[in-house]
Amino acid sequence: MKKVCRLIWYLICDNMRWCFFSSTLPLNKKKNTERKIKLLIHSIEKGLSLKEVKSGFGKDKIIALIKYIATYEQIQGEQDYLVIQAKTVINEYIQYHEQHNYNVAEYAQKYMIDDKEIQRISTPGTEHRTSYDIASLSNLSYEDLIRQRHSTRNFSAQKIDYDKIRQAIDIARETAPSACNRQSVKVYFVKDTDLVQKILKIQGANRGFGEAAQSVLIISTDLTMYAGLEKKLPFIDSGIFLITLANTLFYKGIANCMLHACIGAQAEAKIRKMCNIPYYETVAGFIALGSYESSYQIAKSPKKPLEETCYEI
Repeated sequence: MKKVCRLIWYLICDNMRWCFFSSTLPLNKKKNTERKIKLLIHSIEKGLSLKEVKSGFGKDKIIALIKYIATYEQIQGEQDYLVIQAKTVINEYIQYHEQHNYNVAEYAQKYMIDDKEIQRISTPGTEHRTSYDIASLSNLSYEDLIRQRHSTRNFSAQKIDYDKIRQAIDIARETAPSACNRQSVKVYFVKDTDLVQKILKIQGANRGFGEAAQSVLIISTDLTMYAGLEKKLPFIDSGIFLITLANTLFYKGIANCMLHACIGAQAEAKIRKMCNIPYYETVAGFIALGSYESSYQIAKSPKKPLEETCYEI
């Protein structure tokens, strides 16, 4: 009984922290604005990286981003890395449309940004890659390999190599650490194309590229391997496994894009039923798979500076 009471108190405290400090209730205006800017930056650069970019896409998002930049600058009082990243992605959006003779001046104007500032930080946008880059992966050091890995949203019609996918899963199985070596993670390798599309439609965050995916991996975690205050461990273990698997898939030359599983209980139940996933397993994430195009664009997905990540004590 004591353990149950302790668990209930932990869950109450944890959920209260989530309600008060997450942006579910946007009590911190600066942090909420920062979150929205980051999401909009990524949404725009994702759109620019797709195989078929629709002219004028994301108009509402550009307008919203311009508004949030102004709000953030008022709160922050200075131009930090996030503002420069936001302005840079708007400039790239405008440049793309200028190159394709589509006028967006009605709702977007270029920002003047100091070249020194752009060189100082990692900036968003797109980057061109080729199949040659993928073919040379085996010659890279570990550091260069993981720095090269990016989510890919351009899939070709060339049939994927199922054996290479199995090899990647096997490497992740052997190398991904887990809490006390519980090995709770399972991978559901979906090859049926109709089922792949049904799953991706339910997941919902793959518009513009999901229809070209040839397979999807569902990453689940066995909850029976955890107890008491270990509520976060299933997601820590599955997160470690996900990135390990994404890296090994990249190394094996399989184009892939990790997708979240924040889809709600009803949607998860549908996928669970489709793939015979037991109720005691929780779906933690997805990876859409395909073959690389000979030439394609990726979203650069810039990261914040080291000093905003590492705090030495």
